[in-house]
Amino acid sequence: MRHQGIGNERGFSLLEALVVGVLLLISIVGILQMYSVIFYNAPKVDNLTRANYLLIKEAEIVLSQSYTTLDNFLLSNYPKIVNYGNISYTITYTLLDELSWGKYIKLSTFWNEGKENKSLSIELFKAKL
Repeated sequence: MRHQGIGNERGFSLLEALVVGVLLLISIVGILQMYSVIFYNAPKVDNLTRANYLLIKEAEIVLSQSYTTLDNFLLSNYPKIVNYGNISYTITYTLLDELSWGKYIKLSTFWNEGKENKSLSIELFKAKL
């Protein structure tokens, strides 16, 4: 019969446990920093997505107009203010170029995020048919 002493037992040393603890702490801090960036940028992404949705919706409305009534439609409907939640989006248009066979139109939306002014634009072409 073999007798084992107390000092011969296998296990983790205090140094190994401290190293593992430090590595876990570093990984947890990294994950928490990632979540803080996500929560900081989520409202900004939401506002940009809403602005994109508004511009696409307005582009469909503009392109559905006939070529002959397009100028009157743009003059009478823009600038337009659309409220979503606590953000007001201002939609404007610019006639970029008027050719004999069509018109280039730029739709833009502007909004404020705190102290920052943000904008998003989309360019359209309406052919003369």
